[in-house]
Amino acid sequence: MEEKMIDKLDVEFGSDALEGELVSRPVGRPTKYEGDRTVEAAYAYVGGKFRERGEVIPSYAGLASFLGVAKKTVINWGEQHPEFLLPLERLHTEQERILVSEGLAGNFSQVITRLVLSNHGYSEKQQVEHSGKDGASGGFVIGWGNSNASS
Repeated sequence: MEEKMIDKLDVEFGSDALEGELVSRPVGRPTKYEGDRTVEAAYAYVGGKFRERGEVIPSYAGLASFLGVAKKTVINWGEQHPEFLLPLERLHTEQERILVSEGLAGNFSQVITRLVLSNHGYSEKQQVEHSGKDGASGGFVIGWGNSNASS
């Protein structure tokens, strides 16, 4: 009977527990982050796997689904692992490139394109002049611009 109790303690707390020491155990689920394998999978997704999955543009949500994790996990990995931040930046760039080219070609909804491009620093600006210097009525100007672009 005593022998079974010692085996149970050893399994639950580690062999050091028999000597009166606590053994540190990780809390929570083990991470699914596998270093280079995860980074390569992220690059594969951005490089075209998103299309194979029926997605029009790469996205954080799509990458998370592809990797089998939550979207917040993908964001956390970008903050915790500098090497994982690179495919996330590429995802962002590829998303912008596709939105601009397909949006200009008229292949995407204007409303959705504008909405998503606003996350990339683009904005729609209107200037309305009710009267000019000489009292003449003015017009308005609508322009697209990228506030992140260098002059």
